[in-house]
Amino acid sequence: LTFAVLLLLLFDPMLPTAARPNSGGTVVIMDASLSMALPAANGATRWSVAVDRARRVGGSPIVLLAGATPRRVTRDSLSQTKPSYAESRMLPALQAASEGGARKAIEITDGAVEDAHEVQRWLPRLGLDVEVQSLGAALAGDRALMEVSAPQWAEAGKPFDVRVGVISSS
Repeated sequence: LTFAVLLLLLFDPMLPTAARPNSGGTVVIMDASLSMALPAANGATRWSVAVDRARRVGGSPIVLLAGATPRRVTRDSLSQTKPSYAESRMLPALQAASEGGARKAIEITDGAVEDAHEVQRWLPRLGLDVEVQSLGAALAGDRALMEVSAPQWAEAGKPFDVRVGVISSS
């Protein structure tokens, strides 16, 4: 019994379980941030292009929606799903894929990933082969709200100033 336990500790086998149904398989990670609802170059939205790419992945991979917290969905339900996350964070989804026993992750994103530096730092520890499928360059006029400044108090019927800071990729 001791010898068997030592062998198990030495070789660390991966056994399929309910928590790890796709042991050693592929996981598709889709960026589900609000920027994916913007139009793509061909007139469709970035999300619809990503859904088409996810459906073309062979086999029956697990699909994770990446945002602040990853969420597992089926490929069949992707057309009814809409991007809804305010953040575009890939690391939690990559960690979930690794913990689930996946060996390969296909990341479909528009490239506006907020935690890219953390992903680069963690990737060697996750043991995943990651393929990034970018939806192309950012569109001209792609903007984000960076800061808003307004007074703490305002009186009804009296004007007040609000300052807005906007950043653009173009």
